[in-house]
Amino acid sequence: MKRYPVKLVLLGLVVAGWIGMGGVMGMVGMVGAQTPVPTPIPVPIPTLAPSPGLSEPLPQSDTVQQIKIGGDTIVNPGQVVEQAVAIRGNVMVKSNGYVTDQAVAIGGNITLEPNARVDGDVVAIGGQIMRDPTARLGGQEIAVFPALQGILNRFGVFGTLYLVNAMIYWTMLIFTVIVGIFLALLLPRHLQRMGTILRQNSFQSGVWGVGGFLATLLVSTLLSGSLLGMLVIPVVNLLLLIAGLVGGVVTAIWLGDKALSRSPLPFAAENSLSQPPPQPLIQRLLLGMLFLAILSLIPIVGGLLLAILNLFGFGAVLQSRFGSRLAHRVESPVG
Repeated sequence: MKRYPVKLVLLGLVVAGWIGMGGVMGMVGMVGAQTPVPTPIPVPIPTLAPSPGLSEPLPQSDTVQQIKIGGDTIVNPGQVVEQAVAIRGNVMVKSNGYVTDQAVAIGGNITLEPNARVDGDVVAIGGQIMRDPTARLGGQEIAVFPALQGILNRFGVFGTLYLVNAMIYWTMLIFTVIVGIFLALLLPRHLQRMGTILRQNSFQSGVWGVGGFLATLLVSTLLSGSLLGMLVIPVVNLLLLIAGLVGGVVTAIWLGDKALSRSPLPFAAENSLSQPPPQPLIQRLLLGMLFLAILSLIPIVGGLLLAILNLFGFGAVLQSRFGSRLAHRVESPVG
């Protein structure tokens, strides 16, 4: 079987991970939150001019925020609020009502009546935006998944969140399977080495995984806000994404190998130049991914268990330097 340079394959993984995942994985999101963001410059709200149909200007906002959960948020005529938010409800800005910032509805519609005014964006997630032509809008109209309202009405907020969460997990698992098959065909020996380390040093791999993640988080925190951080943090996040993705593949192979304990994978030798057949690796990858897919269906606990299991595979990737070496303590079994 034709051998491919490790650097070439890793470069392919970088491109695939950058396009296919886009920073979806939770660990990257936590570290990415440390990326420095320019501080917005506060802009004072100018004195409000008289609106059509009003004899006097509207009163200035006293930073009142109207937030309703499971009900409608209504901005009455002549009323001024900073934000109007409804979760599982509608937002209605009556005639001559004024919202100085944003109007947001999650699982509901937004209605702007004649001469209503919103200085910020109008965002409807799982709903529609109904705006009168005379209503004034300072930002943008953003409607996300209008058809989601029907799902919300049928399954409720928690049921819809569960379905969306399950879809995200399954999308990530499918992409991980594709990457795993790619690795099994091109770099089976490296994949086998990472699996060997995880099989014989599970606890040590978990320590490496937790330590590697905390070290990355610490570096990102220390460099946050600096010019060096702006250059280093995106690279660190990308490397964390690739290592976590490969770690998910190793974790699935490890679980599949556990299920097939009667016929385990042969141990990888440090100086072995022979390429192991990819079929056993792919078989265990699919079996392990099936287990992870079923695990992801468990509300709340399933996602937590997936993150913990992935730390073990992530640690095996770091410990083996992406499968380029075996840990010194790993020895081939006797007999």
